[in-house]
Amino acid sequence: MNAMLQCLSNTELFAECLALGQYPAGRPEPSPDPEQLTGRGAQGQGEVTEQLAHLVRALWTLEYTSQHSRDFKTIVSKNALQYRGNSQHDAQEFLLWLLDRVHEDLNHSVKQSGQPPLKPPSETDMMPEGPSFPVCSTFVQELFQAQYRSSLTCPHCQKQSNTFDPFLCISLPIPLPHTS
Repeated sequence: MNAMLQCLSNTELFAECLALGQYPAGRPEPSPDPEQLTGRGAQGQGEVTEQLAHLVRALWTLEYTSQHSRDFKTIVSKNALQYRGNSQHDAQEFLLWLLDRVHEDLNHSVKQSGQPPLKPPSETDMMPEGPSFPVCSTFVQELFQAQYRSSLTCPHCQKQSNTFDPFLCISLPIPLPHTS
């Protein structure tokens, strides 16, 4: 958890958005309809993002105390049972959970604020590299999501088919060192 928080805190655009409160609508309001919360309690909506923003802001304004980390860990434990206690966890798994949670919190915030969604992309907005990201994107998607393009060409008619798959994380092999 510590390693990922340090990495995210030093990811300039991510930290800036959180520390300056430049994410939509600040603290999301609880939903009046519990059915809309997909199994989460109203008090949990936006807590993780708010506490992460508070932690990053404290780190960058030199107001950090160990209480900030305890508060963040408490909120994470409350919202994700797998992170209760003091066991070691996979850093990449935590990163993916945290980015997904911040994205969900911000998406929910936009829906609850009543702001009109961004206009849907038109055909002229599509780049030759592939379709754009979903209309309800957040700064998490804008910073961390990419698309993997896969192309197939028919050997008979030479027609090319392209598919685009979004991803937040891609595993790359680490080459073995050459020995002389």
